[in-house]
Amino acid sequence: MEENMIQHSFFRWDSRRFHVILFLMYGMTLFYFARTTIGISMICMMNSTSHKNNEKTEMEISEKCYHIFNNSNELSKSYEGTFNWSISTQNSIISGNYWGSLLTTLIAGILVDKTSPKKIIILSASILLITTSAFPILAIYWDHNSVTISRFIFGIGDAFWAPSFNHILSNWIPVPEKSLAVGIYTCGVQLSTLLGNPIAALFCNSSFGWPGTFYFCAFLILIFIILWIFFVQPRFDKGKWVTKNEYIYLSKNILKNDRNKLGKNHKILWFNIIKSLPLLSILLCRIVEMIFVVFSTTFLPLYLRDTFYINIIDNGIYSAAPFVAQIVSKVAIGALMLKLQKEKRITSTQSVKICQFISGIGVMIGLSIIPYISDCESPLKTVICFAFIQSFFGISANGFFTSIYMLSPTLIGSITSLNIFVGVFGAGSTSYLISYLRSLDKYNGWNNVLRFIGIIWLITSLFFTMFGSGERQNWVKEVSNEENNLLNKKTIDDSKLENIRL
Repeated sequence: MEENMIQHSFFRWDSRRFHVILFLMYGMTLFYFARTTIGISMICMMNSTSHKNNEKTEMEISEKCYHIFNNSNELSKSYEGTFNWSISTQNSIISGNYWGSLLTTLIAGILVDKTSPKKIIILSASILLITTSAFPILAIYWDHNSVTISRFIFGIGDAFWAPSFNHILSNWIPVPEKSLAVGIYTCGVQLSTLLGNPIAALFCNSSFGWPGTFYFCAFLILIFIILWIFFVQPRFDKGKWVTKNEYIYLSKNILKNDRNKLGKNHKILWFNIIKSLPLLSILLCRIVEMIFVVFSTTFLPLYLRDTFYINIIDNGIYSAAPFVAQIVSKVAIGALMLKLQKEKRITSTQSVKICQFISGIGVMIGLSIIPYISDCESPLKTVICFAFIQSFFGISANGFFTSIYMLSPTLIGSITSLNIFVGVFGAGSTSYLISYLRSLDKYNGWNNVLRFIGIIWLITSLFFTMFGSGERQNWVKEVSNEENNLLNKKTIDDSKLENIRL
């Protein structure tokens, strides 16, 4: 009986921690959908005639691609938008939510470590709900400045959910299972694009138009909030529907300090954090990761439009399809790493380093190949190559991203917020970086973007391979029992003195 409890499987119909991870994945899918739907929706919103025609008169279109370009122009009339925003205005709108996140990212982590992550999620989701539903109204009846402000406010709320989710994950998942759990949970990023881009394309091509995407997303967030209130608890020891076997298993495998809030009995060793190379390697990977994520979720539809001149429906499918490979790779590799660690064939540090190294090499190779195989008459080759790239990028979920949860479970909220904070600079600068790299080559600017992302991802992955870690770091010191006794004695004496005064 005890052996069964110790070996309580993650994949079971009655595994409550598995249910929680699936719910976190559902939330991440919705929140990323709300964040990134602006990418393909922008194609539908813009009256591209004034910009596209001027651009294409300067751009050489090969003879074999010219008829495809003309057909795309004819098909685009069915979803042609009404806005004539400049490229700089579009960049401001796309990056607005990332700059908004800067205001609250660090605060969010501190609040999560000291308060209830469940309540913070409700606050965060409510802000996303309001700003997402307001976006079409502001765009149609106001101006681009109000739209940018709404995205900025969106970012303020967007900063809270990730540290809250990570805090809950750390309180439910033992260390050996974290790689697999993170792989499943972060599938929300891929699902948001895999499902979101085709949905946005369908709305663009329907009578609802592009606003329908935002209203639909807001409705799904409302459903999430209602379900979240009733069905999710922040810690396994407070969880409903946890079986006795699972409770004993988690009690044996999750340290008590890992599931407690940061309290007065903890002393943070700031100098150890500042000089930590494992933390620095994570932060560098995070910056580049966000550049890649913004490119693949927001700018990939634009790349496909400019390179292959495809219509909106095909764009929605082609830009989403590669993410299937990423989901498969991250879950499969996560399961493999779990098996190897349970068999004690590799350590947690070896696991995260191996995964990150493989990811860096694979992504670099794939992004280097695409410029040589891109062909407007055969876009499928490029889509397959992007699937190859996404499969290797997905492995990083079991690399540096899993390391985040292992370095200091007690400080998971603060570490997550710091991680998000530096990632915001990568994400917020992506639109401007892409515009600059494309401007360097009028005809093949997108190739500059692909090569640049591949190179910096490889460099940061190699840095993590050298200095990363999957072990708990000495960042928090627990106050000794003697100090606790002295503190308790002082509290009792103060209480007695107060009673005498009364």
